[in-house]
Amino acid sequence: MGSDDLFKRKRGPKNVRDLARKSPKKSPLAKILIVCEGKKTEPTYFEDLVSHFELLTASVIDVTGECGSSPMCVVRYAKEQQKIMVGRGAPYDQIYVVIDKDAHSDYLAALDAVRRVKPESLFVPVNSVPCFEYWLLLHYTYSTRAYKNLPGNSSGDQIVADLRKYIKDYEKGAKGIFQKTLNALKSKDLNEVIVKARRSLEAASASDTDNPTTKVHELVDRLIKLKEQINYNRK
Repeated sequence: MGSDDLFKRKRGPKNVRDLARKSPKKSPLAKILIVCEGKKTEPTYFEDLVSHFELLTASVIDVTGECGSSPMCVVRYAKEQQKIMVGRGAPYDQIYVVIDKDAHSDYLAALDAVRRVKPESLFVPVNSVPCFEYWLLLHYTYSTRAYKNLPGNSSGDQIVADLRKYIKDYEKGAKGIFQKTLNALKSKDLNEVIVKARRSLEAASASDTDNPTTKVHELVDRLIKLKEQINYNRK
């Protein structure tokens, strides 16, 4: 065997340190805050989702609706909470700001305020047009029908009316909505709704509009991946 053959042979790890370097490492879990508008459906929905995936047993995920009902109130509250946690030496790694456009006059200002937060990856807008109920509606049907505010009938009220075709007793702040909408899926898999949400965003972009759209799927997808990470770390 010549010297050239020796160099062609693959070398295995020499010692334990080499093996350790090549082995996948368990990654630390992100500390997440989810801030929602008021004490409505959203906080309960995400609390139930977090419980469903058993995330609190291994991670730190705080969900709150303890702020005003306008988008800017949500942003301000999120900033206040992060300031408090920084002072305690335990800041959040990611903060998801769940807001609706509906008839709010400060919706665009809230999105701009989120974009200005540094570092850029800290605050993540989870905005829905016209409102969070569009995400719920996607569990039952795919629709790109635009909703416009009318006298005495806001875009949010209109989409709630559409949702009641499937959930007759639906009300803002209703309990058990996460489980009810999940059970409505034949697959019992939220990825089914995530695909619809992405599809509606693409359709809206192609039509140069944001109505209707939702980015709730980005937060749901993040929590699903967190569950996968927790399972991996337990191996």
